[in-house]
Amino acid sequence: MKIALLGLPQSGKKTLFSLMTGREVPEHRNEGDSLEGIAPIRDPRVDVLTEMENPEKTKYAENKIVLCPDMSEGTGKRDWLDAARRCDLLCLVVRDFASESVYHPSGSVDAARDRRALETECSWRTWS
Repeated sequence: MKIALLGLPQSGKKTLFSLMTGREVPEHRNEGDSLEGIAPIRDPRVDVLTEMENPEKTKYAENKIVLCPDMSEGTGKRDWLDAARRCDLLCLVVRDFASESVYHPSGSVDAARDRRALETECSWRTWS
């Protein structure tokens, strides 16, 4: 399954991507590029079967995680949409933490407002 991480700038998408995939996000990445990584799915049932059958190789299920370009309110950019359309699942990342060292594009942290804005943007884009 291919999962798209979507959200406003500074919402925590890069941190979530790194935690899920174990892959660092390049600091000087082109703003319109998406980044892909693999998130292994550990399943204890596979471990039990591996012990029982002792195969040469054990293969766990995997999810492909796509770090999409930022969704910025009011911009006409479609980079994030192009990346998201190639995915099976959309994961909206919404910021709900305050930090003076990390700016918020709307000026203040309001998770409900940001979620509505992202959902609206996604619903409009599916019809355009």
